[in-house]
Amino acid sequence: MGLIMEPDGSYVVLSDIQGSEDALGDMDFKVAGSARGVSAFQMDIKVEGITLDIMRQALGQAAAGRAHILTQMEACSPPPARALSSWAPKVALLSVPPEKLGMLIGPGGKTIKGIIAESGAADIVINNSGSIQIVAPTEAVLAKAREMIALQLDELPVGTILRQRRVSSVTLFGLFVELAPGKNGLVHLSELAEEGTLAEVPPEWKVGSLMDVMFIGTTADNKTRLSHKGVLLTDAGKPYSWAGPVSSSSGIGSSGRDRDSSSENRPGASSSSSSSGGSSSSSGGSRWYSGPGADGDGYQPRTPRRDGEAA
Repeated sequence: MGLIMEPDGSYVVLSDIQGSEDALGDMDFKVAGSARGVSAFQMDIKVEGITLDIMRQALGQAAAGRAHILTQMEACSPPPARALSSWAPKVALLSVPPEKLGMLIGPGGKTIKGIIAESGAADIVINNSGSIQIVAPTEAVLAKAREMIALQLDELPVGTILRQRRVSSVTLFGLFVELAPGKNGLVHLSELAEEGTLAEVPPEWKVGSLMDVMFIGTTADNKTRLSHKGVLLTDAGKPYSWAGPVSSSSGIGSSGRDRDSSSENRPGASSSSSSSGGSSSSSGGSRWYSGPGADGDGYQPRTPRRDGEAA
């Protein structure tokens, strides 16, 4: 801002002065700021003093000029991109309990290599502290890698529905569904139909079939439990509750201190408690099969014995 003042006290305030106006004028008043206000100013004057009226007018003209300049700058400058370029690599940081890293890595790195290959991730870096860095070419690949890691570690929120999962084996007490490379979960006979407990696995469910399942937690020995019944009831808008020796998961990124296997942490669960052995206090027996192969390790597909066949 500039100023031309006459001896009689009359004056003119100039905006955006040039060199000659600066040299021949009586004031050089620089005002800097944004649309919200003034952030700095500096003044050189050649007269004995500046009145409040001159300052008021100079600041008013400076605000109008600053607003005009900012408007022109915004018109030729694109707004900030709210997302990364589609060509930029996507990176995610996860935190898991360090004691579960061995489960994620697998023997000789087989499990983590399988996750990288199947998800399409560029790299997955695992630190001993439990932090995991995923690098992926797209958001879809990043999300798939995160889901596969959560499935591998049973770090899903209880009640999560997983669609179109492949049946890996059929047994006398239910069937196993593959969740991630080398990771299977049991769907017990009591969790196959919308009502009741089936006597055997229906013939339409065979190895290779695709099934929608719900994650309902893990057992005390870290075996994954799934439910098809929960999906059927949820999709129909009906309430679903389950019982059995399962514990809830805290989810990736949490400390795991607040894990609780009580029924109050299971959405829709009944208030009846179960004993440490997994037996319901009302029925007097476990609803989960506890015979050979029930732990999921080294199990072999079984078929019912024919009439008269020796055990």
